[in-house]
This record gives sequence, structure tokens and C-alpha cells, in this order.
Amino acid sequence: MILLGSFAFSLDAWATDTLQLQFDNENYLLEPQYFEILSDPEHALSIEDVILPHYAQQFHLSDDPFPHPEDLDHTYWIRFQFGGEAIYDNNWYLEVLCQTTTLVEFYYPDESGSYHQRSAGMQYPFAEREILHKNFVFDLPATQKYPTCYLKIKTENPVHFLFKIRSDNYFIRYSLTEYFVLGLFYGILLIMGIYNLVLYFSIRERFYLYYVLYVISCMLISFEDGLAFQYIWPNHPELNQFFYRYSPAIFLLCFTAYANAFLELDQAWPRFYRWFLGLVGFSIVYFVVREQVTHEPWAIPVYLIPFLVLYGASIWRWRSGFPAARFFILAFSFTIVGVIITALRRNASLEWDNLALVYTLNYGLVLEVVFLSVAQGEKFRLAKRSEEAAQQTIIQNLQEVNQIKEAVNQEIERKVELQTSEIIAQKNLIEQQNEQLAAANRKLQSQAEEISRINQLLDVENQELRGNVKELTRARVFAREVDFGEFQSFFPDDEACYAYLERLKWENGYQCHRCGNDKYTKGQGHLARRCTKCGTNESATAHTLFHRLHFPILKGFYLLFLVYANKGNISATELSEIVDLRYQTCWKFSKKVQDKLKQVSAGEEPDTSQNDGWSHLILQ
Repeated sequence: MILLGSFAFSLDAWATDTLQLQFDNENYLLEPQYFEILSDPEHALSIEDVILPHYAQQFHLSDDPFPHPEDLDHTYWIRFQFGGEAIYDNNWYLEVLCQTTTLVEFYYPDESGSYHQRSAGMQYPFAEREILHKNFVFDLPATQKYPTCYLKIKTENPVHFLFKIRSDNYFIRYSLTEYFVLGLFYGILLIMGIYNLVLYFSIRERFYLYYVLYVISCMLISFEDGLAFQYIWPNHPELNQFFYRYSPAIFLLCFTAYANAFLELDQAWPRFYRWFLGLVGFSIVYFVVREQVTHEPWAIPVYLIPFLVLYGASIWRWRSGFPAARFFILAFSFTIVGVIITALRRNASLEWDNLALVYTLNYGLVLEVVFLSVAQGEKFRLAKRSEEAAQQTIIQNLQEVNQIKEAVNQEIERKVELQTSEIIAQKNLIEQQNEQLAAANRKLQSQAEEISRINQLLDVENQELRGNVKELTRARVFAREVDFGEFQSFFPDDEACYAYLERLKWENGYQCHRCGNDKYTKGQGHLARRCTKCGTNESATAHTLFHRLHFPILKGFYLLFLVYANKGNISATELSEIVDLRYQTCWKFSKKVQDKLKQVSAGEEPDTSQNDGWSHLILQ
């Protein structure tokens, strides 16, 4: 009787309205005029205490149903009353919409006036909830027409008192819709993460790894919706508190790494990038210290500054001639809006509870993933166009060089033909003179000494002429041998050279230089092979004369051929004029070839006579 009398007294002291459940409405927001609040800073009150007249009179209305940051360590008691004829028509549920609440205890009376307790919260394993839902849901009693119920709430995080009373039919429809939307969201992120992870293992491009880490951070910062606790770590409630506190810092770090990989800030503006990393580091340190030391909620301006600076940098990058950044800006805009709204909600500055606003960050992240995919495609298309333009320029330059060389070769051939015809004419004239001299010798024996002297002079001239003929003949042969057109018919491009090196190196089978393994997969580089055992990547040029070549390999082949064909007796100046490279470059490479020729001549290299021509000089 004392308990019932106290309970009746407390009802008389109420200044709140009673929430009336109507037949035409199945969803009610428990607005501030329907409940009263009692703060318990000492955590000492029980349900038996708060229903006593002394404490019942201390309940008060609050226009601002948000605990102040300095009061986060308080325990709060919420008192409300509901009723109406519809209470018996459906089963009704009380839903506490803030999933980051540490402790929620629901007290409801029975017919005798005794209160029963049900508990939930982030500190309890998920299986201990009365209703296995991602939110805190309690079944409302229908034992009285106007029952007075209490909620005991304890939290360590910024929270707002947002409660819903829903019928069972409405609750099922709403839950299915919410789970479906969240399933689509996490499904899209999971698919994009797995796809880019496969691309990373296939291409070994760090950008895809950063993208995967960014997708994971998107999931972590979204896990405050309670799904992770329900399906991933239901028996480890301590993870809820950890990821709720530190997922924003993880999200900022992953997004910074991903944005830099996409916008190439460290290459375009290295000084700005170093300054920006310092800003991110300061923001994270400030964030962690604020959480650990003062236990205060998000410092919204400090946390958002790196995002806003990065947003401005992306616009600047786009205006500086990086077209793919425009899609990044569009995608980033959705994330900026979502981050701002989420930060305000976490700081208890917003109390919106509909799906469109609660999951603003989720929608923004999904839209960002879509537009970032478009941005990545645009980036690849621009890179491909740039590469094709560069290749076309190289082809045009090679064609011009070939035309010039062909013109020079034709001029040389014309001069050689002219000199050869002159030599033949001189030779014919000398033969005629020899015949005349022979006839004169038969007729003029007396002039034998003079004729002998003349013959000696003629012999000297003949020797000089024969030397000239030999030298000119060698020049013609040389000109024919160094004709780039003929050489290019065997090696038309760089790929043909790489293919030749691949056959030459591994015609007897592959063997790893590091571990001796004979199994391989496709490696990174021109016709490279990667050891399946130790992972060593070996390109086609490794362990050859062309290792670490700093000019086109086609010209390297041509230089090797010229030096070999002339047995090393060709100057770097001639090589520079023929292949259109700097003198120093031609000299260094010809020196390598000449050293190789000397080693072979001295017997320091093994016999490789089975290789045709100059190919035995390639392998080292």
C-alpha cells in the first residue's frame, strides 16, 4: 500500500502529457512534453527510490533532451505514461534509437503496482537482449490502461533521448525496410572492397589497397547502427565502445591515404602534402587526447578541417589541369555532407530520426563509391590517351629519323658509286697505258731502264689505287651492314627485342637466380617472370647487357650490332650520328660491348658458339 500510495502521489506531481495511442496511428515519437527527466550524478538511485514522493517531485520537463558534455557521467531516469484504447488492440514496443547508450533499463508495473526490470545496452552481450534487434527494443505491457514506466539510462558517449512507441505491425515493416537499406549499403561496400582487393593482388598497385582500406573505414564508421554488434562481434561489447570512439580517426587516415593516391598530391605539391600530413596528425592527436583525457565528444571544427582542406585541394588540383579530379570533387561532396551531419549527430547537436537523415553518411558513401569508380575510369582513360599520344609522337620521331637516315644512306651510296666509277675509269686508263708501255718496251729495248722506272712509279700508283678500291669497298659493305631498314626488318620494335631476350635467356627453361626454383608466374615488367617460391621478379633484361638501359632497347640492339659488326673498331662519334644518341651514352655502351668482346677473345667467357652472330655477347 505504501508503494501504491507513493506511486499515486508521484502521478499527481506530473506536469507532462499522457501519450494517447490511437487506432489510426501505429508510430509515435515520445516528444519532450511526454516525459520527465531526473538526473542521478551519484548513480545511487533505484526504482524503489525514484517512485518515492521526495524524488518523484524532482522529475522535470526538459526542452533540450540532450545531456550536456559535463553531465555524461550521470545516470538519468526517464518517466513517461501512455494509454488509450488502442493499447489493447496491438502489441506495442518501446524503441530506444540511440545504439551507443551504455546501459538501458526499462521498468514497467504490473497489476499489483510492482515494477519489473528489463536491461540492454552496449555493455551487455547481444544475446541478452529481450528482442534481438539492432536497436534497444522493449515489449510494452498492456496490463493497465495508463501504465507509468521508467527508463534508467547511463552513457559515456554523447546521446540524445529519442524514443519511439510502435505497434508490432509497424515495427516489423520499419525493421525490414531498415535492414534492407543497410544490407544494400554494406553489400555495395563489400563488393567494391573485394573487387579492388582482387585488383591489388593482380596488379600490385598500391592505390587499390588504399581504396580497400578506405572502404573498411567506411564500414567501421557506419557500424554505430548496431549491425556489427548483432552479426560480427555479438559476444564482445567492448568493441562497440572502441570503434565508436576511434573509427572517425581511422576513417580520416584511410581517406587521406586514398585521396593522395588518387590526386597524386605528394608528386604534384610535395610541400603542401607534407604540411597536410602534419595537419592530419595534429587533428588525430587532438581527437585522441580529447577522448582519452577529457572524455569530451567530437571537436567538430578540428576534425572537419582536414576534410575541408582536402576538398579545397581537390578543386585546386582540378583547376591545375587534372581533369579526373572533377569526379572526385563530386564524390567527395556527398561524403563532406555525410561527415558533417554524422559529426553533428554524434555531438548530439541534431535529433533527426528518419531514415533519410540518420543514414546520410551511408548514402553519401555509396554515392561516393559510384562516382569514384567513374573518376578512376576517367583517370585511366586520360592516362591511356596520354600514353597513346606519347607513343604516336615517338613513332613520328622514329619515322622522321628513318627518313633522314635513308636520305643520308642514299647520298652516301651515290657518292660511293661516283667514286667507284671514277676508280674503274682510272683503272681502265692505267691498263691502256700498260699495254702501250708493253708495246713500247718490245719496240724500244734501249729505253728499258726508263720504262722500268716508269713501271715502278706505276706500280706504286696501282698499289695506292688498289688500297683506295679496298677502302671504298669496305665503306660500302659497312654502309650496307648498318642500314637501319634491314636491321629493323628483324627487330621492328622494342617488343621484338624483349621477345628475343626472353627466348635467349630461357630457351632451356626458367630457373630462379635466387633460390633455383623452376616454377614461375607472370611478373611485373616486359615479359618478366616471378618465382613462385621466393617471389623474385626477373625481367627479360635482367642479367643481360641491356640491364638498366636508359634509352630504347631497339637502339641498344642496333648499337650492339654495329660494334660487333665492326669488331669494336667504330667510334662513339659515328655511333652517335647513326643512332641519334648522345656521344657519352654511345661511348659507355660501346665500352661495355668492347669489354665483352675482349673477355670472349681472352677466353674469360664460356664458349657460346651455339648462339648465332653477336647474341653470345648479350648474356652475362
